[in-house]
This record gives sequence, structure tokens and C-alpha cells, in this order.
Amino acid sequence: MAKSKIKRKEHETKVKCTNTANFRIHDVAIEIWERHRDRMRMMGLYRPSAKVAIDYLIMQASMSGIYKIKPLTPKNNLYLAICSEEE
Repeated sequence: MAKSKIKRKEHETKVKCTNTANFRIHDVAIEIWERHRDRMRMMGLYRPSAKVAIDYLIMQASMSGIYKIKPLTPKNNLYLAICSEEE
């Protein structure tokens, strides 16, 4: 019997959430994909990405003052990296 090996990057974090939250994150990812498809493809993303959706939600929370963190830049936020290249 062949065993499958799962390769994971050391910096990846897996987070469990409810099904409802998962569906909403997926919806946000699809909307971002529809708006920024060409730029995401240039960056090597070929489908809607939950990582981009999470970075978008973090950016929105920080802009509204709900979440106070270090300043967001295109280097530490994937959504900002996508948007900054389109301008």
C-alpha cells in the first residue's frame, strides 16, 4: 500500500472555522478573483484563494479600527500586493 506524503510549509497555519464562516470566506475569495483575476494570475494564483480573502478581511478590520496591528504593506498583506500592482 502506497503512503501519501503531505508536504506542508513551516509557516502555514491551519485554522478551523464553522461551515458558515468557510462559505463566506469562499464567497469573498470568489468576488476578489472576479475583480482582480488578471493580476492574481500574474502573481501565480490561478483560482480563488482563501489566503487573499483573509488578508482582505484583515485590511478592512484594520482600516475600520477594529483590529490594531502594525501597518499593512504589500509585503505583509497579499491583497494589498495585488491591488498595489494594478494602480
